[in-house]
Amino acid sequence: MCGSHQRPGTVGVEPAPAIAAYYLVEQRYRYLDFTTAKKLAGALVGFVGLPVVAAILFWLVPTQVFSDELEVGTERPIGYQLGCHVEAAISVEPEACEWSADSTRPEQLPIYVVGDSNSAHYGNGLVEAAEMRNSDLTIMTARSCPFLLDTGALEGNIYREEECDAWEANVLTRLANSTPGVVIISASDTYWLEEISRLRLSGQDLTPSATSLLENLGNAYAKTIRQVQGAGHQVVLVQTLPHWVGPHDWDLADCSLWEILGGCSETMPAQFTLTRAGDIRDTLNDRGAREGAIVVDFIDHFCPQGTCHTRGDGYWLYRDANHISNPASLELVPLWLEILPQ
Repeated sequence: MCGSHQRPGTVGVEPAPAIAAYYLVEQRYRYLDFTTAKKLAGALVGFVGLPVVAAILFWLVPTQVFSDELEVGTERPIGYQLGCHVEAAISVEPEACEWSADSTRPEQLPIYVVGDSNSAHYGNGLVEAAEMRNSDLTIMTARSCPFLLDTGALEGNIYREEECDAWEANVLTRLANSTPGVVIISASDTYWLEEISRLRLSGQDLTPSATSLLENLGNAYAKTIRQVQGAGHQVVLVQTLPHWVGPHDWDLADCSLWEILGGCSETMPAQFTLTRAGDIRDTLNDRGAREGAIVVDFIDHFCPQGTCHTRGDGYWLYRDANHISNPASLELVPLWLEILPQ
């Protein structure tokens, strides 16, 4: 977690209470005369009171200074708040959040956002982008359910596969009965990495099992794209953003007060993600291009000059190890306006 990383070349905030106690208590009272009751009482107040005051100050400063940023940084996306990020279930119609275009202005193609929480975390930015381009917007996402058809060949990597399959079928039915527009599909890559990443990181060739998984994943994406296109929509596939895992493990909720006082920021080489998930990213790029989908990759935005960051200018870019924050989602509005078909 955040506390497990020591920043080279910097002095930590942790020694501050000890330094304060040394100068304010130990050195101040080391040579005082405690022979009278008055002097002894004063010394006791100093010994007990000053550390308490110091502790309170060291707690209040970071919580007060960063309280608003912490609240914003950990706030969940709009789909969670409005109830359209759901727990998938069999025979239950998918919940949808909907925003309507302004009928007095020329309307652009409607936008549909589907997938798991790695689709949901784009919600706040897409609400603003849809308003700016004057598009209807619909968000339908489910926990741990990538919008991916025919996952039966993927070796049981999907959690609650039966429920997710039912949810995906219901979403596809809704898309088939909706005005043709742009369907944005994004998902975490963690479903597939257990079989692949350690082999790639160690430089070994892919095992037959991993190769089969990649082929089946590509076929599932191809089938999904074709069915969505068959319903009259254009497809935008979004590559998974870098996740803070392994040696670069980080989560805002696990940052101590002292780390928050210092910004609780972490960095990692973009190459870590490109190596760890390279085969999956290549599969998505290849099948997306072959099937006529637009493939979007925001890694350069979050990892400028090859280094990924958890914190931007005055706010956190990630709210946890796997999801960007709402401010970071809003940062993507200009990019969405360039990417989305008119």
